[in-house]
Amino acid sequence: AVLLLRIGSDVPDRLLQDDSLYPVLGIVLGRRAGSRVAAIDGLPSGLSEERLKAIGAAAASSGAVAMFHAVGSTPEAPTLEVALQGHEPEERAEVGDSRGLRGIGGGERNAECRMKNEEIECGGEGAAGWGWL
Repeated sequence: AVLLLRIGSDVPDRLLQDDSLYPVLGIVLGRRAGSRVAAIDGLPSGLSEERLKAIGAAAASSGAVAMFHAVGSTPEAPTLEVALQGHEPEERAEVGDSRGLRGIGGGERNAECRMKNEEIECGGEGAAGWGWL
C-alpha cells in the first residue's frame, strides 16, 4: 500500500456501526488515493463483506482504486505491517471526528474532511467539487 488512511480514535463508535459511513469513506478514499493501493487502519476488525464492497465500489467510482486493504478485515492485511509489506507509505492521511481528514506529510493533495452533524464535509485544494457527502 502506498497510501495509509487512518481512522482516528475520536470517530464515535455509533458512526463506525452505521452502514452509511462505508460508502462515504470509499468516496474519500477514492478521491485521496486515485489509482494507488491504500490501506485503511482503525476500522473495526472483521468488517462484513457488504461494508467492504461499499468502500470498494465508492472508491472505484470516485477515484480509480482497484485494490485497498482494510487492516484486520481483508485477507492480505491481518496487520498494518503486512498491508504495507514492510515499507513506509508515500502518503498518510487521517480522518477524525474533530480534526477531519488531513494529509500527514507527502502527497500533492491538500484536502480536508471533517465530521459535522453526522455528515462529512470536504473541501480544500485537491478537492474541487467536493461538498457535503
